[in-house]
Amino acid sequence: QSPPLPRQSSAFPDEAPDYAKILEEQKKFSSRSDLFIKTGSVHSGQLMDLDYTPIFFTEDMGRHNVLDKLIGYGLLHQIDLSQVWLMISSRMPMELLAKAHMDGIRSICCSSAPPQEAVEFARERKSILLGMFRGARFNIYSSSDME
Repeated sequence: QSPPLPRQSSAFPDEAPDYAKILEEQKKFSSRSDLFIKTGSVHSGQLMDLDYTPIFFTEDMGRHNVLDKLIGYGLLHQIDLSQVWLMISSRMPMELLAKAHMDGIRSICCSSAPPQEAVEFARERKSILLGMFRGARFNIYSSSDME
């Protein structure tokens, strides 16, 4: 059974994402974590505004902790989470996607491929889910304008 719809209503703009800017920011994001570069064993995440400018960056051993820190930052700073992009350095399993969605986040970039149930969840809710960033390529699993 799918988790409930988010507590916040989304006011996400109707225009299509600027995929070139997202790809550019993903490249910067991938090199932002000094700890990952040194150890190879942490997850990173960031919130970006609608112009793809980073608002907050964090890292942790657990991807769930990264998401909790990002949501917590947004709530503490009264950021409308329906008006941000989430970028995370892991796959996006269903439970992570549902947690983000419950707090209003509808635009997500993940480094790896999401499982099929996460893709279906995002499509049902007309959320944006991008993943499998590799060099100058990535996959669009769900977009607000997909049927």
